[in-house]
Amino acid sequence: MKTKNSRGEDGFPPQQKQLNSDAKPYFEGDLDLIQIAISAQNVQFKIDEIELLILNGLRKFLDLSSMTIFRVEDEQDLTFNVKVITDGPFWSNEYTTRLQPGLLQQCFTMGQPILALNTPENSIFNFQADLFPSSVPQLVRAFPLISNEKKIGFLVVIDKKTSHLNVFQEKSLLFLTQVLANAIYHDQLIQQFRIANADLEANRWDLLRSRNTLRALFDSIPSSIYIINKEFDLVAVNSSRAERVNKAPKDLVGKKCFIALFGRDDPCPGCLASETLLHGNNTNRTLRGWIMPDRPVDWDIATYPIKNEFNDPYQVIFLEQDVTEKRRMEANLTQSEKLAAVGQLAAGVAHEINNPLSAIIANAQLLARDSSLNADQVEAVELIEEAGLRASHVVRELLGFARKEQFNFEPTDLNATIQSALSILQFEIMNRSVEIKLDLAEEMPLLDGNKDYLQGIWLNLILNAMDALDHSEKIITITSQFDKKEFRVSVADTGVGIPPDRISRIFEPFYTTKDPGRGTGLGLSVIHRTIKQHGGFITVDSQIGKGTVFTVILPYESRQSRNPSDVER
Repeated sequence: MKTKNSRGEDGFPPQQKQLNSDAKPYFEGDLDLIQIAISAQNVQFKIDEIELLILNGLRKFLDLSSMTIFRVEDEQDLTFNVKVITDGPFWSNEYTTRLQPGLLQQCFTMGQPILALNTPENSIFNFQADLFPSSVPQLVRAFPLISNEKKIGFLVVIDKKTSHLNVFQEKSLLFLTQVLANAIYHDQLIQQFRIANADLEANRWDLLRSRNTLRALFDSIPSSIYIINKEFDLVAVNSSRAERVNKAPKDLVGKKCFIALFGRDDPCPGCLASETLLHGNNTNRTLRGWIMPDRPVDWDIATYPIKNEFNDPYQVIFLEQDVTEKRRMEANLTQSEKLAAVGQLAAGVAHEINNPLSAIIANAQLLARDSSLNADQVEAVELIEEAGLRASHVVRELLGFARKEQFNFEPTDLNATIQSALSILQFEIMNRSVEIKLDLAEEMPLLDGNKDYLQGIWLNLILNAMDALDHSEKIITITSQFDKKEFRVSVADTGVGIPPDRISRIFEPFYTTKDPGRGTGLGLSVIHRTIKQHGGFITVDSQIGKGTVFTVILPYESRQSRNPSDVER
């Protein structure tokens, strides 16, 4: 006679296959403990469903009164979450408690199973703390839930009978208790992983926001910043530095700094990165570069170490700042101090110079009245008087330059100031065999200006032109024009020319291209200031070996319409 097989064709109990997310396990006949253990590994089950599956299986298999799981919430405070299952397939009670001395506390702290009969005579029980009724004697088993040496809680089993379990039942109970401990432990790991993953995700976004903030700050700094490692590879470059080589920062990272930023095949001369990497010192140096042949740029380059946890430098921060304007301002300050000294000197010697000049001029005027002088002698006396007056004017001009005095303007014939300057230099022109070519426009309107200072402009330009003539063809061409309410006067020579790298500095006080002893460096700076006082400007066009052309451009406007703020710019 064949007995009816309680298993399906796949070897699993039909009831087991009906388990769903509601965790309503139902078993008929003999329980397959292995099948319960396998089902407990199902990742689709929640931990609450796994607990119900195991506890219901044990309760029916061993005919137990109730089963209670104590899960640790605070091990130091001995606070536990408690879930109880009795008659039905679901939890009959759930609460939180704090253990007091008794059976339960002893099981957890010792980590050993305990078997005892709950009778008043049994001293191991604390019936108020353990919450076990003492009216009906029952056999109580407490099993610690330990997985991977971690105490998770414990399982309390109350048996309807007071008799002991057989060996197979005892092993089955211990086996499924361990399966339960492992399941709870793995669930805790999963929860911890999810929390850690959420924290990591939050930290990742925080890091990303911090990175974006730092990158924005890094790129918005106008100074050039980049970081290199010990192999001189670029680790980071800000936008300001990358723009200087017309590249994006990402295209430079990973390349050698001397190749990517300076176009060299080996480290730059004077680079102090090695000193910073070796000794961990901050360094500073200056470097001059050239945007154009006549436009230098000065860089202040500082290095700072980045150190590891052992305080050893392993990277270097480079900070490059354009200090060209700073150097220019320092130079202007120095020149201002020099001008102050010149002003003091001029004030001190003006009296001593003017006295003999006054005597020379007065005696020249007396000699001019002598009727016995012939024409050549009269012309010579007049030249002495003009030279004395010119010398006196130069003293006043130097004093005015140092003091930055304002000029007195009046309607002035521009061509007449040019002719007057040529008359004063007539002897010098003849002595040097210089050919003067004049091309002065006729019927020009009067210029609102100071004739003495305008005459000084032409004197200085003509003298500079004569000093530049060092070969047989000594020609100076002077032209004047009036067009569109603007005066133009050009002084061109056929001299040696001015090197391109010096043109930008020729108007600086005390700067000269002449040989030592042949110039003070004040002539062109005085010219520049005088032209500014008249509201105009001056341009220079020079070619080496072919000559130089200075062009003075003055506005045709009244003194009242000129903006005083334009005098000194």
